[in-house]
Amino acid sequence: MRNKGLIIAWVTAGIALVAGLWVLSRFIFPPPPDRVTMATGNAQGTYHAAAVRYQRLLQEDDIQLDLVQTAGAVENLQMLQAGEVDLAFLQGGLTPTDTDALMGLCSAFLEPLWIFTLEDADIHDLRDLQARRVTIGPPGSGTRVLATRLLTAVGASEDVTTWQEQTLTAKALHDKVSDAGLIVSSLKSERVRTLLRTPGLRPISLRRRDAYAQRYPYLEAIELPEGVIDLKENLPGQTIQGVAAAASIVARKDLHPGVITVFLMAVQRTHE
Repeated sequence: MRNKGLIIAWVTAGIALVAGLWVLSRFIFPPPPDRVTMATGNAQGTYHAAAVRYQRLLQEDDIQLDLVQTAGAVENLQMLQAGEVDLAFLQGGLTPTDTDALMGLCSAFLEPLWIFTLEDADIHDLRDLQARRVTIGPPGSGTRVLATRLLTAVGASEDVTTWQEQTLTAKALHDKVSDAGLIVSSLKSERVRTLLRTPGLRPISLRRRDAYAQRYPYLEAIELPEGVIDLKENLPGQTIQGVAAAASIVARKDLHPGVITVFLMAVQRTHE
């Protein structure tokens, strides 16, 4: 009878332990969701391309990453703050207004600021864009935010320069709809590669890159050696000095820690 009572006591304790663990996992430490949402950018952009790779890796852990295409980093931040997405790409220099609800996870890669103009144009610096027609990117894009700040700082503000709210294209430059255009995008951007391949266009090298980087802490002075993008095609065709912003990934603070762990592993595998 004593042994029987002991067995019953152990079984009862075991049932209580399992029940307690179930309560903890269900109400205190709920399991991670199997579906999360991330704001990326347009379908042709670097943000979206990277997120597609995250999506494939997360599927290995049975987590569905739904991608929301946007106009860019500004719209990403708006959606994140509104609680419409769980994760988002942000460009360096964008400051969330509701920091209590958000947390930065990592900086994934650098995005250089590219400035393109015609090969024979007398444009060699941002200051030369005064009284010109300059493409600064559509509303909602990170390019537009950075372009606005830098152009204003060098005296090429909107009252003396025509700011065109569109995405930079080679056609706009060749047709002289724009005198120059700015775009913030990584070395893997197909749009940047297309512009570099286009005859008659050239990227501007910023001699004062260190000054820009010191005045704007979210920018980093960089040098892109000739051929660094593509050795066979020799892209770019010359060494470019410039600045770059970090592409960061931000999440809502209520996102499950388990999802964050798996997500960061996918980011690390993608960008090495």
